[in-house]
Amino acid sequence: MVATSVDGTPELVVNEKTGLTVPPGNAEFLAAAICRLLREAELRKRLGAAGRRWVEEHFSIGRQISKTQELYLRAWEQCAKAENTEPRTQPSETWDRCQRLE
Repeated sequence: MVATSVDGTPELVVNEKTGLTVPPGNAEFLAAAICRLLREAELRKRLGAAGRRWVEEHFSIGRQISKTQELYLRAWEQCAKAENTEPRTQPSETWDRCQRLE
């Protein structure tokens, strides 16, 4: 994997570990990284395998669901604190009601 180091890309492509990153807008570096992978079969295999493991460990559907739930729970609690009140229902109760509406 060759990618430019912008936005969320560094979360997925860790330079020299799960792929190669190059500065954005630098065609010369991009071409060099692509040529390097074409020339070095072992590097391709190593980075490819490591990249797959990285994504499976850090970006599985279960992990993404858990992280999203945590984010919503923190937002829920912050809203209650900002309003200086207790939430009227627990997030899980709200979720259950939403699912029944589907």
